[in-house]
Amino acid sequence: MGYIVTYILRKIINIEPKVGKQGQTLVISSSWRAHLLSLGAASRKITVDPAKKVLRIKGRRFWFFGWSRRIEFDWIQEIIYGYWSTGGGGGDGFWSGSSGGGFGWYGEYTEDEMFTVALQLKNNTKVLLCRFVGSGDFVNNTIWPDWCYWGDQLLANATRGSQETNSQALADVLSHLIGVPITNPDHTV
Repeated sequence: MGYIVTYILRKIINIEPKVGKQGQTLVISSSWRAHLLSLGAASRKITVDPAKKVLRIKGRRFWFFGWSRRIEFDWIQEIIYGYWSTGGGGGDGFWSGSSGGGFGWYGEYTEDEMFTVALQLKNNTKVLLCRFVGSGDFVNNTIWPDWCYWGDQLLANATRGSQETNSQALADVLSHLIGVPITNPDHTV
């Protein structure tokens, strides 16, 4: 796969929810990229109202099936902040192989990362709020020096997403608004 095509695909796959403020409420909703990749079949909107101490989730699956959920702050035990990465290269991630023109079968690859922000309720129920997905760092587990893969490194740096920073910021804001701690589980929700 050529570097230009890989660059475009990796930029499209960097998916993060849209986060904003409406009045005194925090609003987290599906981004245009998520709508594009799901062909509009799924969406989610989360409204956090610190004045009423309520979190509302509205969603849609398969274009027509809407659902909603109301969660009071008192029901929430903690914010779960999870991480997943390909970590192994050679076909483990979204793109099999290296980030550029090579095959990546020799141990060089660009990590694919996913950060999740979820709620752990007091009744031991986990509620996924959102996922941050994107390209991570270039990894070289070969006998060859890094400079041999300068093109792959350049592409990895150009397509690296801001998913780690933005997901951690959202988890911090939610923890502050709701008044609960953040935990890191051994696995991703």
